[in-house]
Amino acid sequence: MKKTIGLAALLAVCLGSALAADVAIEAKVGYFSPTDKDFRSIYGGGVIYGGEARLGIFDRVMLWVEGKYFQKTGKLSFTQEDTTLKLTSGVAGLLYAMPLATFVDLYGGAGLDYVSYSESNIIGSVSKSGVGLAAKVGLSLTLIQHLVLDGYYEFSTVTMTPADFKINVGGHEVGLVVGVRF
Repeated sequence: MKKTIGLAALLAVCLGSALAADVAIEAKVGYFSPTDKDFRSIYGGGVIYGGEARLGIFDRVMLWVEGKYFQKTGKLSFTQEDTTLKLTSGVAGLLYAMPLATFVDLYGGAGLDYVSYSESNIIGSVSKSGVGLAAKVGLSLTLIQHLVLDGYYEFSTVTMTPADFKINVGGHEVGLVVGVRF
């Protein structure tokens, strides 16, 4: 009973703090470049897009969640047939923001990255998912009262075995985020 009351009190304090804290809802677009050499030789890099939400939970600490999508068609190594890749990623972690000026914040953080991998070609289709790590740094500008523009760099590493070989579906990502902050 004491544990239940303590947990409820902690939840109420966190929820109250969260409701009083900054909330940001954002749309993002970037360029994704895979780190795995073989993956990069087949698909190369390309546009990645998604959405992001941030919730201030302590003084300068934010809970960060994002979802993003990458799709690319490449050529199989031996037959040169088309092969299509789809990556869907969900990241959750913590960011720390450091104010540089009244309207400029530098931020950085890390979290877990869950990636769903799907590849289809003339040979067949394969789907797999895995969890890895993501790290992010960026610069956030508050343009007008609630409008926010970010420039960011994100690195992720997620290793999985979709067939008889291992592949790292993570990589480097740079891009822009536009959103609203309440």
